[in-house]
Amino acid sequence: MMETLIVAVMGMVGPIIGAIISLKSLAYKSKREIQQKDFESKREHLDTVYKRLISIINLYPNSSPNDVLKWVEYPPNYLMEWFDATLKTLDYQMDDYRKRLENKNIDYELKSNIETQIANREYAKKGYLKSKKTILRLKKNIKNFAHRIK
Repeated sequence: MMETLIVAVMGMVGPIIGAIISLKSLAYKSKREIQQKDFESKREHLDTVYKRLISIINLYPNSSPNDVLKWVEYPPNYLMEWFDATLKTLDYQMDDYRKRLENKNIDYELKSNIETQIANREYAKKGYLKSKKTILRLKKNIKNFAHRIK
């Protein structure tokens, strides 16, 4: 009789314990699903942020303004986005070389050298202006990105 009572109690307790375990596992699964959805929404937001960052990084020029001026003899130095000062210096140098060309007693070799210097500076100026445009656009995009993140 005692055995039947124990078996009956075990028969009743077993399904109750099973139900409790299944409820706990369902609660755990729903909690994990909520966390997964939260992670996915954060990942989507980070994806857009990373894509914007990558597009900004891709705007960086392949060569710096000093690299553009590297092939010019006695080039002006580029410092801290003083583009106009560097461009003005290039213009002064080209004007000086043009004034030297006006000399009537100039020999062919010196004339050729001066013309080469003028051509080099004009070419460097074009590259420098392109670099300036790229850097200013990059700076603007970085400011916009920083403003959007806040």
